[in-house]
Amino acid sequence: RPDSYGLPSGHTMMAIVFWGSLALEVGKRWFSIGASIMILGIISSRLYLAVHDIEDVLIGAVIGIGLLELLIMKRRNWFRRINGLHEWWWLLVVPFGLMLFFPDEGKVGKMVLVVCFYAAWIIGHRGGKRVGDFANPSGWSRVVAGSVGVLVVGTLAMCLRHGLQIISLSGSLSEAVAGFVIGGSTSLLIPWILVKLGLLHRSKS
Repeated sequence: RPDSYGLPSGHTMMAIVFWGSLALEVGKRWFSIGASIMILGIISSRLYLAVHDIEDVLIGAVIGIGLLELLIMKRRNWFRRINGLHEWWWLLVVPFGLMLFFPDEGKVGKMVLVVCFYAAWIIGHRGGKRVGDFANPSGWSRVVAGSVGVLVVGTLAMCLRHGLQIISLSGSLSEAVAGFVIGGSTSLLIPWILVKLGLLHRSKS
């Protein structure tokens, strides 16, 4: 559509980052194969449905692979020498990056949402780290813990949507509130709930 942005393909980027990071987390060959099929299927659907051109998909794939590579580098502690300060650098990079891809005023709210989500997530994550690291659940506990987390985030998002409409906050302010609440809940509230339910435990190390 002439009134929307097609480059890069957001579906392509998210498919690579989402399914790629899940494959890294699970670490099983059968899951990696399934994730690759999902990624290729989502990318192909963008072209089949004619919602993106080939260059949109290719640029989206390059950016998605780059983001996934940054995640791999972080997991291997390649950024340890700068003492974690790189996490805050993204709060400068993300706004300018989003304005570069979406320069019109209608996308400012989304920029605010992403930045506030990330800031709240870092603060919550750092606060949780002071208490101690969590041990990754295994087996069915991981499935149940993930399901509970998704349920909590979904419920919060639905309540926020209706609550912010009732109090009639301005667009950017409502996006900021939503970003802080969801970002903080994923790094503080959900781990606390999982600990209370016995689905998550502090590591002994």
